[in-house]
Amino acid sequence: MTARKLYNTNVRQVPDDDEEARISANNATFVMAYEFNEPGVGWQTGFAQTHDSDLRKASWECLPRPAFTSSFARYAHANPTLRYGRDGWWYLLSTRRTNSSSLGSGEKKEVMVQDVLRTKDITKFEWESPASWRPDVVTQGTFLAPSHEDQLPLRNDWHPDTQPVVRGHAVALAKAENDNVSDLDMCTITLPDGRPATLMYYAWGNQELGPTAMVLSMAMVKGQTEEEVLAAHFAK
Repeated sequence: MTARKLYNTNVRQVPDDDEEARISANNATFVMAYEFNEPGVGWQTGFAQTHDSDLRKASWECLPRPAFTSSFARYAHANPTLRYGRDGWWYLLSTRRTNSSSLGSGEKKEVMVQDVLRTKDITKFEWESPASWRPDVVTQGTFLAPSHEDQLPLRNDWHPDTQPVVRGHAVALAKAENDNVSDLDMCTITLPDGRPATLMYYAWGNQELGPTAMVLSMAMVKGQTEEEVLAAHFAK
């Protein structure tokens, strides 16, 4: 048996006041999405569940994975972020590596993007992509693709101790490859005017070049909760 390693994880509580959610998770109390190294594919995402109420002593059961030929298993899914929407869908955000010519030059290159998928039954690997999703064009149906806007540091009043670092990183960022967004997480906040907003944090840059070209970026969608942002990618 090939040894596997676990990496990034994300744990979500199954709403106990939502019968549809409990059924879709086989009455589990918590569901975990986890990243591991999958021979032949690369980074991949698996799922586990527990019926324990105390995570400190939880016993986890891994959900059976599909055959390599399934639509989910054919592509690498890393850095999973799991959400359950009150619309009855489970949503998965994950990093996918792809060869694409969609960034403008026409040249094929490896690009990392954030995909979004959804399912009605977390215990099965029947994940649905947006209708416009294409495996070879990263701007088609993906949740987030690399953007040159992520190369521009915020012009805030940085602390004096950090200003040299920020200026140095800005130079490196201007020269960095625009080929990666990954490790995304999100939350809903309330703006000062009372409206909701979805705040997203993610890594941008070239993972091969280290911290000066792999930085934390932030985006905000004003007027929508995270559930609304996720569901919008599947709107008819």
